[in-house]
Amino acid sequence: MLLALELGLGGLIVVVLAVGLFAGPDRRREVGVVAAVGLLGLLALALVIDARGPLAAGAFQVDGLAVFFKRLFLGATLLGVVGGLARPGPAPERRSLESPSWAC
Repeated sequence: MLLALELGLGGLIVVVLAVGLFAGPDRRREVGVVAAVGLLGLLALALVIDARGPLAAGAFQVDGLAVFFKRLFLGATLLGVVGGLARPGPAPERRSLESPSWAC
């Protein structure tokens, strides 16, 4: 199935959104873990399946370069999510707009 990764990612988005809505703001780390596990599963799926070929009567072509970039972006997103999980404590407060000292 050529669109297995895209459909899986769409399903993961819905699951993470639902878990985030029902878990509440105090359980953000658990939502991040769900996202990381889902992304890891999708990355493993991307490494196992061969999703190359034409789609929609040849109007859409999935080649090796497209598969490479799908794997690359799934891995980069996974690294970003895991890096966010490694941060201790709550997210920092938003800072007000300020100009750097060199901008005067």
